[in-house]
Amino acid sequence: MNTNTPTAVLAAQWVRAQPAVAAFITSMIPDFHDAEEILQQTAVTATEKFAEYDSERPFIAWAIGLARIEALRFRQSRGRDRHVFDSEMLDLMAEAVEQEHKQAAEVRTALKTCLQKTSGRVRQVHELHYGKGMTPRAIAQHLATTENSIFVALHRARNVLRQCIGQQLSRNEA
Repeated sequence: MNTNTPTAVLAAQWVRAQPAVAAFITSMIPDFHDAEEILQQTAVTATEKFAEYDSERPFIAWAIGLARIEALRFRQSRGRDRHVFDSEMLDLMAEAVEQEHKQAAEVRTALKTCLQKTSGRVRQVHELHYGKGMTPRAIAQHLATTENSIFVALHRARNVLRQCIGQQLSRNEA
């Protein structure tokens, strides 16, 4: 299967964007079924308008923009239902979701950089626990050590990563 076709590119982008788009929609639309309908319509619209998408822009922001339009259409079809937000509120919520996604992406990038910097037991325990999903007990057996020492190593690994991520993010802000 060719992964460079427009359909494959759209599918890959949508899979990554769908949780953020769904979160945006459900934050505005209280009814689950209505939110699902708007999400589906947004996917259809994204498919129809994908040729117009500017790949220099983040796909998620573009998809949220489409969702915003679909939510506005929904709101207009519902008239003055008190549970439906006005367009100014929708704009603010779209901005907030976009900003939240951007911050999460920055944290993921910092985490990736920090993980590359770790070594030794910290890295080994981290990879076994988070990478392979092993329990502390299984890791202790695998490394021929105590379960308590694994809990301590995981605690230290989290602290090292938390500190490193904080430093990476503050460097990015500067």
